[in-house]
Amino acid sequence: MTAKELIEQLGTDASWCSLRAAQKTLRGGMSRPDVMALARFMAGEKVRSRADFAPRSVRIAIASDTSLDNFAEPITLRLLERGMFGVQYHSPFAQLALETRNPASGLFQHKPEVVVLAPLTGIWSRVSAVASAVDEAWSHVTALRAHFDGLILLQNVVPMENRPHGILESRRDLGHADFARAVNLQ
Repeated sequence: MTAKELIEQLGTDASWCSLRAAQKTLRGGMSRPDVMALARFMAGEKVRSRADFAPRSVRIAIASDTSLDNFAEPITLRLLERGMFGVQYHSPFAQLALETRNPASGLFQHKPEVVVLAPLTGIWSRVSAVASAVDEAWSHVTALRAHFDGLILLQNVVPMENRPHGILESRRDLGHADFARAVNLQ
């Protein structure tokens, strides 16, 4: 099935059959342009008029100090693979502390069911700074929990692919791999 046919079916057939066809087509493989067209359609207004939209939708907020807007399409597609629709909110750049602490913020106005916190993206420091990095990340979780009862997913630090110390990267106290490992363990 082509992306155009799939989008047309999803727009006109508000039944489980159209979602099943989308799941099957996604798992079977689609070209990158078709996948992007499908993701844009799924995030659009037309899909929200489906009769099954409300019971099959999940409200997700993503809060980070960096821009994670590029995750919108992959999240939309992963939800579609599971027969769900996503209503997403992405926090503004460098506003994580404000978003998690202010009950009038866009994050809370979105009324999410799931919040993905990614406070540790893009930070790299010395292993001696692990405790402060962990404390800062946990302060966002604590602040969010004061006003939110839903599911909170805290993203671990992902080790960088860039290894400035080469093969010694994992054996140096200053290495990114040690920093990521230490933060994630704490």
